[in-house]
Amino acid sequence: MPAPSPVLLPASLAQVDPFVQMIVAGQLVILPTETVYAIAVNLREPESRQRLGQIKGWSMGGRVGGGTPVGPPTPWVLHLGDPWSLREWFFPDLFPLAIRIIRRGLPGPIALELPVLSDDLERFQRLLGDVWPEVLHGGEAGRAWATFRIPEQTITQAVLEGVWRRGVPVALVGVSGSLGAAGGSLGRVLSGDGGDVLSQVPNLADHVAAVLDAGPPRYHKPSTLVRVTPERAQVLRAGVFDERIIQRLAQTLILFVCTGNTCRSPMAAALARHVLAQRFETTPAGLAKRNILVESAGLHACAGTHATPEAQDAVRSVLGSQKNGGGDLAAHAAQQISKELLQRADVIFTMTDAQRDEILHFWPAAAAKTYRLDPAGDVEDPIGGDESLYRQVAERLQAVLWTRLNEIRL
Repeated sequence: MPAPSPVLLPASLAQVDPFVQMIVAGQLVILPTETVYAIAVNLREPESRQRLGQIKGWSMGGRVGGGTPVGPPTPWVLHLGDPWSLREWFFPDLFPLAIRIIRRGLPGPIALELPVLSDDLERFQRLLGDVWPEVLHGGEAGRAWATFRIPEQTITQAVLEGVWRRGVPVALVGVSGSLGAAGGSLGRVLSGDGGDVLSQVPNLADHVAAVLDAGPPRYHKPSTLVRVTPERAQVLRAGVFDERIIQRLAQTLILFVCTGNTCRSPMAAALARHVLAQRFETTPAGLAKRNILVESAGLHACAGTHATPEAQDAVRSVLGSQKNGGGDLAAHAAQQISKELLQRADVIFTMTDAQRDEILHFWPAAAAKTYRLDPAGDVEDPIGGDESLYRQVAERLQAVLWTRLNEIRL
């Protein structure tokens, strides 16, 4: 039975447990997200799903014109409190492109549609129970899809995490559209607070157990729906993040760092593009289609400075006879290292230990992804040396890169 009147509570981590218990018990509650207030439903409880269907005007479990039972108009979106809880749904692990987007964009206003292969189907059926056909959708060639959302709102994350730790899958459905059998109109509640939800929609108070009030949502747009496969990220529905931002989140950035960004690091970057192009049977220019970006920078660079002629000649000499070498450094322009560049990089290679230490002094958070390129020792600066010295450095860089780049999951 629906609660006669909901409890309206301000957001507080101390009040997480009552909301967890309500949802686990099958009651409907309203939780805040960064884009909208939404009704949380225990997907393992058929009565809860039916009640939400009545609120939304869906023919849940009923029959339309004597036909087959009708569920929600679109598949349920699974909501989790911790992005890395996604690993519990997929075996043996998520693919690298999904991991990059999760690490950079979640929690946040992204609904992530991920492929569910036949090997994962049994796990989804076990975790979801009898609702799984209303979650998985669009299967073809042994592949279906499931959509996940991890809200940015900290208090809602805590509630969702508490519910999931009790083995209960949850969907959140925005307070919008027709109220259906309950009467009245929900409207689009994209601003205001939890109290506004009930004041605008008085009949809703008869159908939910509680509202967690966290004030106005941060954004006035919906979440961005992104379909992610091992090969690409595709925006299916525009929202807070546009295509440009999503593609940036999807990129792997490999960054090479030296002192002035005119010799060693641009040489390493050019050679790395060649190695990666061979690995993926493409051209250096074609790496962008695989969301792979290779850049170089200097700790004390003079912005815009060209690569030294000796560095340009050495790379051409090493790669000149190899197809798709991508070794032309004529257009190189030096850039200074920055915190933004270090944050974006997935892996950072320095030429010396001293350079790594300087990066970590500047930004300690980079420690886990910053390495000296050659484990055997520093690659010393060839500046001022002759053509043969530059050639030796280029050959050493190329030999090390074949090993180092194959260690990176791409």
